Amino acid sequence: MEPRWAGYAEYCRLRAAGLRPQALVALDAFLAAAADWHPADRVIFAKWVTAAADHARSSPLLPDPMVRRMLVPALAEATDDAEARALLGLLGDTHDDAPLALYLDALAQAPDDPVAVKLFLRAVLQWVDYAQHELPGCYLGDPAEDIALLERAATLSTDPDQRNLIDHRLEAARRALTDRNPHGN
Repeated sequence: MEPRWAGYAEYCRLRAAGLRPQALVALDAFLAAAADWHPADRVIFAKWVTAAADHARSSPLLPDPMVRRMLVPALAEATDDAEARALLGLLGDTHDDAPLALYLDALAQAPDDPVAVKLFLRAVLQWVDYAQHELPGCYLGDPAEDIALLERAATLSTDPDQRNLIDHRLEAARRALTDRNPHGN
């Protein structure tokens, strides 16, 4: 482990022991020390900790004070780093950029970045799952927009199970679009 990350390890140890108030004190001390780090070092930590959390925003490894005070500001500064842009979409941008726009920006910068691809695919499937959850009665949102996202996702997915899910969602979106506009007008 990186020696400067010891304060974060202490936070995790205390939090795992159920000592939340003490853990938050340790986290505050870690964040204060990290404020003096070079911005690139904060981005390195952000990439490491989000990977450790399996890129799940709800992970206890990503406490909200750390996300707001350190990770998001560090990632927001790394505008030329595709993975950082994708992680900013995951964690939330202080400029209110939509996560999907950040994922698309990351893919435009580096179409093969594995984190950007993973987060884009996850976001598209979550979005479309929500849009389609009331089918056959109602499609929430615009199926034409979802078709474009799903087609992009299909070109990026290498997992056969995920690809089957994308194809299934794509078929449902196309069917919903046809049902909304049966005459093609």
